[in-house]
Amino acid sequence: TTYNYGAIVYSKTAVTFDYLMNYFGREKFDEAMQFYFEQWKFKHPYPEDLIKTLQYYFNADLNWFVEDMLVTNKKIDYKILKHKQFEDRSHAILIKNNRRLSSPVSVSGIKDGKLVGTVWYNGIPTKSKRVIEFPPSEVDKFQIDYGEYIPEINRKNNSMRTHGLFKKAEPLKLSFVGNIDNPHYNQLSYLPILGYNVYNKFMLGCALYNYSFLQKKFEFTLAPMYAFGSKTPVGYANVTGNFLPRNTFIQQITLSGNFKSFAYDHFDAKPFNDVNNTFVKSFDLNYYKIAGTIDFEVKKHDPLSKLTQHIGYTVNHLFVDEENINADTVNTSLSTVSLKNKETTINNLYYTLENKRAINPFNLAINAQHNTKFVKLGLEFNYSLTIKKNKSLDIRFFAGTFAYKAKDLSQDYRFRMSGYNGYQDYLYDYNYIGRNEANGIGSNQFVENDGAFKTLTYLGQSSNWLVSLNLKSPTVGKIPLKLFVDIGSSESLIASRKLNGVGTTPNSLKNEQVLYDAGIDICVWKNIFEVYIPLLYSNDIKNTLKANNKSFVETIRFTLNLHNIKPRNFITNSIL
Repeated sequence: TTYNYGAIVYSKTAVTFDYLMNYFGREKFDEAMQFYFEQWKFKHPYPEDLIKTLQYYFNADLNWFVEDMLVTNKKIDYKILKHKQFEDRSHAILIKNNRRLSSPVSVSGIKDGKLVGTVWYNGIPTKSKRVIEFPPSEVDKFQIDYGEYIPEINRKNNSMRTHGLFKKAEPLKLSFVGNIDNPHYNQLSYLPILGYNVYNKFMLGCALYNYSFLQKKFEFTLAPMYAFGSKTPVGYANVTGNFLPRNTFIQQITLSGNFKSFAYDHFDAKPFNDVNNTFVKSFDLNYYKIAGTIDFEVKKHDPLSKLTQHIGYTVNHLFVDEENINADTVNTSLSTVSLKNKETTINNLYYTLENKRAINPFNLAINAQHNTKFVKLGLEFNYSLTIKKNKSLDIRFFAGTFAYKAKDLSQDYRFRMSGYNGYQDYLYDYNYIGRNEANGIGSNQFVENDGAFKTLTYLGQSSNWLVSLNLKSPTVGKIPLKLFVDIGSSESLIASRKLNGVGTTPNSLKNEQVLYDAGIDICVWKNIFEVYIPLLYSNDIKNTLKANNKSFVETIRFTLNLHNIKPRNFITNSIL
């Protein structure tokens, strides 16, 4: 590409020759180039003629420069391991070559921030260690490549102090939002954060992270918050390790661990006060989620391809508070209410395929959830049919089935025709304003998964299989309005009608085998914040809404997918 051509020819070449000049010294290098000019003026030299001339003038072997530095993607990374000072005030510095390129390396002594002297070493073999001697001098710090002439990929391991604790640690530097990496500091970024849900109420905290423009081998986010409603600490944390294996079909391996905890409901003692129980107290119900993921990104055959593939495995471990109500069988009144803890582990094996091409992008996700009670398979395919610039017909197809289920399997794990309301999110993956609300704005938030119907319906929920097709039209002019249509069916619709969900079952149901709805999508922020106004539904959905006394306003639902806002992308965009 034009970008790669410019980077290789005009940037890398200039950087590497600057490195060569500083190795031999500017004055001697200038003399060599003058000699080259005199030898080849009015002639047509080739690259090998330049190298031969420089080797002759310097009386040095430049094979490392030609064979490794210029024409390969080998990288330089030298590291200071140890330092020792002798009685005559001379120094010995142990240096390691972490990479496959053996090239000259310089070590400088520094005193009170000022350069004392520099020693060049011809090179250290691949993955080897060498002791570099430094003459007697007063030095409080040693640094590899003090002038930053060597095109190193990791300068974080280039320095060491001669005295004190944590000799290799650089000073801590705090920055708001984020900064470009500076190897002379341990940078920590911060960002004040504000949150809200109907149980914790307003939450205030600060996110601490080490993300920057370039991906690091180790990245983390710590986001502690204080909830003013529940008067408790809440928040989330993430730790990620990124590894780039060589000579395999894997482009990158990512190991990540996540933790989060918030309140998901509130137990109110007021309904029990009528039984004259003095032991009942109100309390919040909290959840604690720990998840670990290993993700493999498959290497592209064509580096310019927009197609990416991932294979991964996630372990979700959940601790969920539940109320434990013990009744007094003698007085038939409530005696005690306490908290009990429900512990669950659910594993998820997944494969994703995504093509971010400008025209007709698409993505495919296949996953298998399992634990001792069930094996649940799902496939989701999204295709954006490009009509013209920034306008597309969005097509989504979903199919899911249970490959195995125990007889006592909880109905919490069923496929949902209307996506997930808060209490149906059994993995606690998403963020909800009111996770367990039956009324109010909290009950109108959902996530477009499974059947992804925009109209709330308890029809079509299934512990066997479910399929759906979801369509969204292009926006109307410059107004963020779209039309949506959803069509779906499930085993529970095909079989005899049994409504096991919340709500009233009307006698007017016609046992439709296929459900549908349609309406308006106010697309404020695509895939993040969208408001859905249903205008048309199949008869069974219509009759169910009517039987449950749902007004028109109560059928309006919205998505608020804060989990789709990637902190790293936000920080990168802020820096740029």
